[in-house]
Amino acid sequence: MRRACAYSRARSMLPQAVLVPLSGPGALREMFESESLAVDAIGGLSEEGAAWTLLYPRFTLVVPKPTVFTPQGFGVARGNQPLAQTLDAWITEEKAKGTMDALYRYWMLGDAAKSAKPPRWSVIRNVLHWVP
Repeated sequence: MRRACAYSRARSMLPQAVLVPLSGPGALREMFESESLAVDAIGGLSEEGAAWTLLYPRFTLVVPKPTVFTPQGFGVARGNQPLAQTLDAWITEEKAKGTMDALYRYWMLGDAAKSAKPPRWSVIRNVLHWVP
């Protein structure tokens, strides 16, 4: 159901594109490892895309605007109410504090790359003065 909904949404947003559904992570890995890649883009969740770019750094994650957010969830064993209530309280608190949005912007939307940080302390730079 979820795959069919995503496919129809992509079809409506990109009417001129040739969409090719993949059979799973194995097919995606095979495509990433192929030297003759005849693909312009791969659609998916930005979190998954970020993980793939760590394994295959020649690819880049692009988050189109406007960003589309989809509901996510945590699986909890049936009857484990204490854990479910703890997760609910934790998520509600983190959302209220803005932590979830800040982490998402930092890790998924690229704010980490935008922040100008001084270089880390280094023996070569700070003690031996071999490099500026």
